[in-house]
Amino acid sequence: MSLPAIVERFAFERTAGSLRNAMSQDERFERVDRELWGLKEWGLGSYGGIRSVIREHLAGNGGEANLDELVERITGRYSVSASSVIAYANAAPFETVEGTVRTMRSSRTADKPPERTRRLFRRPNGWAYRITVSPDHLRGSGFVAPTAMANLLDIGAGTTLQLDSRLGPQVIAWTGLQPSFGSIRRFLLDADVEANTDAFLTVSIDRVFDFEAVRAKTGDPTHDLLALIGAPENTGDVWERVALAANQDPSTPFVSVVDVFRSRGDDDIADILVGQRHELDPGAEEAVISAAAPDVSYIMDLL
Repeated sequence: MSLPAIVERFAFERTAGSLRNAMSQDERFERVDRELWGLKEWGLGSYGGIRSVIREHLAGNGGEANLDELVERITGRYSVSASSVIAYANAAPFETVEGTVRTMRSSRTADKPPERTRRLFRRPNGWAYRITVSPDHLRGSGFVAPTAMANLLDIGAGTTLQLDSRLGPQVIAWTGLQPSFGSIRRFLLDADVEANTDAFLTVSIDRVFDFEAVRAKTGDPTHDLLALIGAPENTGDVWERVALAANQDPSTPFVSVVDVFRSRGDDDIADILVGQRHELDPGAEEAVISAAAPDVSYIMDLL
């Protein structure tokens, strides 16, 4: 029976969520499909999710299975889509090679560089990832982490890492289709942060995790720019801090740094940079002056 159908049988009010939690902890019941539950004594077989079903099927078939046959078997038995089965068959701890699903034989790592990852910024002592706090964060849910972050921390598919923090261990794992952060609820409560607030999740080079709120915008372009990239104010050259945030050398051409931010989706930062070019890129003004005042000898040659 489905949870809604069971809830309807109660004489008193009860939510599907509370019922799910109670049945999960009661040995008399087991989940037999994505949304169906039954008594264990019925012998219908427990459903532990697509990953678990794939693992059991491979174990009973010499460690390998044809992808099409696997999809047909699982979708015919459980209320899941073919696309979901295919996605799990291509994610840790499995891999699909030439139509055959098997347990991954080499650790998969992320190959997306950090400078191409939206809202991820380099710092002198590590990295900062800007998020917008959501109700799910406040409830304590885990959430997707950038694959570049997994790469920076040497987290391969199928692995879990605990980072030190001032509020206890912080988990980042790659046990699903994508890397993910564990709950940050304790940090939000500690900082009294509300939903829709922008904040940084920081990881230092010695693998220490922390949380900090983004400074409020004031309308001053330089202040807002530094706030968005998580760079401190009044500590050195602004351009050096901007280039560092993009994981670029300060000698990198202005337009190239703008392109880094623009191409990865950080348009808010790119727009401020373009508007502040004459302050951040002295070469731009020199180029304008040069173009407006051609060499006198060149003019004389034309006469």
